Amino acid sequence: MKIKKIPKKILVVFFILIFFNFVKSLSIIEINYNPINQTYADEYIELYSETPINLSEFTFCDLQDCDGLILYKEENSSYYLITTNQSSYKDCNCSIYFVDDSRLGNGLNNDGDCIFLSSSINLSFCYNESINQGLSLQFINGTWKKCPLTPCSENFCEEETFFVDYPQIIFNKRKEFPVLIDASNKSILYDVKIDITNDETRLSKIYDENEKKWKSTYYYINSVNLSNKVFILMIDSDYFGNAIMEIKIKNFITFLYPIKIIDFFLNSSSQQNQTNQSNESYIKIVEFKKDEDTVKVKIKVYRGDTRKYAVYAYILDKEKGKKISEETIFYALDKFREYNLVLPIDLKNVKESKNYSLVLEGLDLKEEKEIFLEKSQEIFKCDEIEKSKEEIKKENEKVEEIDFGNFSLAYEIKSFDNKSFVVEGSLKNKGEPVNFYLWSYFEDCLSCEKSKEENVIIFFLNQNQTINFNLKNKILKEARGFYDLIINVLREGGEIKEIRESVFVDNTNSNIKNKCNDSIESKKENKNFFIALIFFFSFLIFLLLLILVFGKKLKIKKD
Repeated sequence: MKIKKIPKKILVVFFILIFFNFVKSLSIIEINYNPINQTYADEYIELYSETPINLSEFTFCDLQDCDGLILYKEENSSYYLITTNQSSYKDCNCSIYFVDDSRLGNGLNNDGDCIFLSSSINLSFCYNESINQGLSLQFINGTWKKCPLTPCSENFCEEETFFVDYPQIIFNKRKEFPVLIDASNKSILYDVKIDITNDETRLSKIYDENEKKWKSTYYYINSVNLSNKVFILMIDSDYFGNAIMEIKIKNFITFLYPIKIIDFFLNSSSQQNQTNQSNESYIKIVEFKKDEDTVKVKIKVYRGDTRKYAVYAYILDKEKGKKISEETIFYALDKFREYNLVLPIDLKNVKESKNYSLVLEGLDLKEEKEIFLEKSQEIFKCDEIEKSKEEIKKENEKVEEIDFGNFSLAYEIKSFDNKSFVVEGSLKNKGEPVNFYLWSYFEDCLSCEKSKEENVIIFFLNQNQTINFNLKNKILKEARGFYDLIINVLREGGEIKEIRESVFVDNTNSNIKNKCNDSIESKKENKNFFIALIFFFSFLIFLLLLILVFGKKLKIKKD
């Protein structure tokens, strides 16, 4: 419910999303640490016991303070609630215990905390992520979930799902467009952020109905009911081209969607009188320029008296009769209107530096202009990348050993198709018996589902004891290139030791052509073809020599 700085000594517990300990028949099953009314009084911990138990003998602690427990009322129930004497839940139908203070411990931290129950039985529970107001963490079927509160009753939670609908092509220059979000849970309020960026440059604004004003999409829209909720946004700049729309539903999920922004402006001729309107359509390439892997082409389109409305722009290799770009489509929806706009055309693999044809066609018309394109820089780098990949792979497969003084770590990295990586090794404790925490992840969290510490291994080592470990890292996001695999080891009471190893990752979509691989495979095929050709001609020469030799011998015998 509050945010505070946590002492370094106890940060070790936060490297686990949830650390939970069942002891005998007593267990912690729910924790409410961000009450909807934002008061310490309504925080509670729920426990379950198969047999009756007296919690008055227990001491309750968080990371900052400890409290005794006082029985408020006893019920014939397997559920037990620990809360405050001002709690809204003190009359729920189960056994209720108050802490001897106005808050649980020092007040539970919404960004991460630990709770401890100690007596003849010891229980502990740690968490390290925030949660929406009105939800609690609940233990259901062996996993922890964020669900609506269920004090003094069986935990229950429906799986949360979200439906998103949005336009894939939008206009710039403050032209409004809608984004719809619908959540399966209509009973709670969400914090929503919808951000549109290009190369980390923020492009958009959103209308906040709560504050009745437009604001930057850097900010969340707070406390929104997502029942077919429509958000209104706009591109607050002249930018056009590709962009990414990121939708964050706080503490639940993040969506990433590619969108295209096209330039919007109309000539005065678009508002011409009916008497000046022409039934004849026309399309025109006004100008164009290349920008990295995109060609931006300014076009003029007039739709006359025709049922057709689609206009296509692309780059064509006339010699081979193949398109070397994606096709960009514009819809001229209104008759008798002139459109002036800039279309982005995404290039594919430009394999040769030469003249190509920029094509604009539609409305039963076609216009072409010559455009010179240079060979893609990525092709030049393919051999270099392959060489680097092999060198790094050999380097990573060597067993590295690092001495940190009171412990040492030996490890090697194994790759499976550049999509899954395993860190194998051993850890030796040279000092006093202590707990160790070991985990690994990729930069940019390419291998994370929820947190960087998902594959954490915790073990207790005596002095001079060695243990083998295996850390799996599967690439979950689409990525290609060299990334750092980060290995972290923490000796309890010490500092985190970080090791970085560069590895080559290739988890691109199978439907997307891998430019380097295409080029390399083509080279391999050509090389194999020439080898086979040389072998074939060598064999033919050998046969001819045999025929000549044996022919001469036969002729000598006949003579």
